[in-house]
Amino acid sequence: PIQTQSRSSRNGIWVGALALQALNRNTKLILAGSHGDHPSAGPGTEQYFYETAAGCIAGVASGGHSWGGTRRFKTGQVTNYGTPLESEFLGRICQAAVGMDVEHANRAVLSLLDRYEDKLKDAPRGATLHELYDLDTERPLPAYRQIYDNVVGELRELGVPIEKYSD
Repeated sequence: PIQTQSRSSRNGIWVGALALQALNRNTKLILAGSHGDHPSAGPGTEQYFYETAAGCIAGVASGGHSWGGTRRFKTGQVTNYGTPLESEFLGRICQAAVGMDVEHANRAVLSLLDRYEDKLKDAPRGATLHELYDLDTERPLPAYRQIYDNVVGELRELGVPIEKYSD
């Protein structure tokens, strides 16, 4: 994670999933374990959603749960760097991963890693709330909504039963 500033690298996901599975098997703890909550890419990018999905799917299928929102590691350097849609997506992807067996989850995560892994060190910066949202209606702008819908469609093709966004 230090080199990529992401908790959704291949090694980060693997180690986190392994630890969650061991703890889940051997304790009765409630386990926080979402490795998609700190993507390298910025809001408003496909990669942001791919990283979030990969980490969350692995974490939930391994017995963990998400206990917070999602945010880019570089938060604090940019004002208004995030929107409600990223946290909504994190919740939806975690719900979709409930009940997935680890083999199915692994296939989905590996497919997602293929889409972003080579871009972790030079991830897209993304955009701010004002660039992604209509603040009067409190809804994502059409271009951002299209990115979201495209990623949700890809996830559904991978067999991840994520719910679509609804106004």
